[in-house]
Amino acid sequence: MTRSGENPNQPPVTPLTRARSAEVGVASRILSNLETRLDIFQLKLKSELVFDGDAGVTSPSGATTRRGVEWGNTYHVNSWLVADFNAAFTQARFDRNTPPDDLGCGDASPTQPCAQPVAS
Repeated sequence: MTRSGENPNQPPVTPLTRARSAEVGVASRILSNLETRLDIFQLKLKSELVFDGDAGVTSPSGATTRRGVEWGNTYHVNSWLVADFNAAFTQARFDRNTPPDDLGCGDASPTQPCAQPVAS
């Protein structure tokens, strides 16, 4: 639960939103001293909290999608030395024409964060 810093008298809201994700990966040890892993993933969030530095507030925005690839390698040089090499590429985008999550934040503005009470 979180409260608005601007309006502490308003009821708290939950910062959690609906999310769907998928990830698939493979791992290999083709070479005896090298472990390698490759993963692809997708994460869809129904709403994203965005910080507005000019106003100094965090407010809900529309849905987002992240897709990416991660590649990790661990090379065992000897019994006491290990070298790691990791690389990642992620594409993050706001989905088009999607309103903020249904927490009552549809009319939220960057200067007035969402303050809808959470049902018990």
